[in-house]
Amino acid sequence: TTPAVTTAGAPEETTVATMATTSSSTAATTATTMTTGAIGAAATSIRPGTSATTTSSTAARRRRRRTSLAKTMSTTGAPATTASSISARRRRRRTDAAETMSTTGTPAMTTSSMFARRRRRRTGAVPNSTAAASAAVRGSPPTAGSSGNSSYPQAVSVVSTWSNWKFEEMTADPVELGLWFLDAQIRYPEFEEFQVVLDHDWSKVIHPELPRAEDDSIPIVGPDTTGTGYNFLIRGPADSDVRLRLKMYSSALDDVELRVLNVTYPLTKPKVWRTSVPASPS
Repeated sequence: TTPAVTTAGAPEETTVATMATTSSSTAATTATTMTTGAIGAAATSIRPGTSATTTSSTAARRRRRRTSLAKTMSTTGAPATTASSISARRRRRRTDAAETMSTTGTPAMTTSSMFARRRRRRTGAVPNSTAAASAAVRGSPPTAGSSGNSSYPQAVSVVSTWSNWKFEEMTADPVELGLWFLDAQIRYPEFEEFQVVLDHDWSKVIHPELPRAEDDSIPIVGPDTTGTGYNFLIRGPADSDVRLRLKMYSSALDDVELRVLNVTYPLTKPKVWRTSVPASPS
């Protein structure tokens, strides 16, 4: 009976051994698969912070790039070359140019700064060497101390009965040097008296040689301090407009002509007073 039992048990041992071998193969295959997966994961994770090339990983890289650009902008002030960064640089450049212009008066090389320089060039001060020439062209008296014409008055005024003896500035001719005008009006009772004062100085009065001089053959004297009561006298209809014209033919004031023309009645003969020196033809 013993051999029969041994013969029957041999296949069962063979089956168990086969199953064990199969299990070992399966475990080895599983281990190999796991090893391959680990190697693949390690290969895709060689660079820290990266992942396999997928849609989500691409979006993650873009987010990291934007974050890096923002950090660079906040720390160094020099953004990467993008459309927004270019606009930001342009804005900073314009701001820097404006700050430079406001602090130093010297604008940066921009279109607006070029226009600013042109405006300053056009409105620049006239050089001192040409001040007298410009004044001569305009017909206004040169400023005190300018070369050549320092004896001309800086201001010519009329004091009169119609202004209650207050200073009225005469207007300088824009072309002719030494020529001034003033418009006035004869009131009731149809006559007025006046004198001419230079530089608002009562010691520089131009007046006739006789008091209340209506006759224009009476010569002009002055400027001096002896003009009290020595006035020029003009007559005309009430409310008629007259124009006073004072001409200085030389800066020495020794050749002066005073002409009064009735503008309302132009046919009225004008009054023309002169100094004792014959005036030059006008």
